[in-house]
Amino acid sequence: MDGIDHQISRFSHRIRMGLFALLGVIAVATLLALVMDKGTVWLGIDGINLGVVSGDGGEFGEAGQPGEETAEEERLLEAFEDRLEWVLVTQLLLTASFYILLVFQLERLFAAYQRGELFSQMNARRIRNIGLLFCVAAGIAILDSLLDLYITQEFMAASTEVDRELDWDLVREIRLPLPFLLGGVAIVLIARVMEKGAQLQDEMDHLI
Repeated sequence: MDGIDHQISRFSHRIRMGLFALLGVIAVATLLALVMDKGTVWLGIDGINLGVVSGDGGEFGEAGQPGEETAEEERLLEAFEDRLEWVLVTQLLLTASFYILLVFQLERLFAAYQRGELFSQMNARRIRNIGLLFCVAAGIAILDSLLDLYITQEFMAASTEVDRELDWDLVREIRLPLPFLLGGVAIVLIARVMEKGAQLQDEMDHLI
């Protein structure tokens, strides 16, 4: 049993080091994407996208006449960009908070395993918190789709006001992230079982 505990401790140590290494790689990659010419970073609930923007990005104006907006078009463009900015900031704050809390709970859980604390009430609560975070991630994904839908409607409304005809279709959809939701519920249930097991172990230890 001591050998298994030692293996779990070593494995947890490696996972913690891998977690810190992963955070370092993400930080370096994000920094490189930000300093690169036309580099872009997008933090989503399902991952971090690093890339390069192609093209010059045409202005919001007449087709074939970029940069020649009327005063009305410029006003609509500024209003649209203001709405887009607060939507993106809201999405970024929610997503960043999710990742920070998730990494913190995982790091604390593996640190406890590394110390040899395998079955405890605190570990069960940490696993429960991880499951709840996955459920929250599902809610964030739904909120992101609603915000994207809002921005799409705002863009279409602004395009209609300046009598600009779009030659492409916009898909209006609401994403339902079932893997996040079902996985989170399953983890919460497992945490409840582990909490009960830790409680029984505490009672057995006190009896002995």
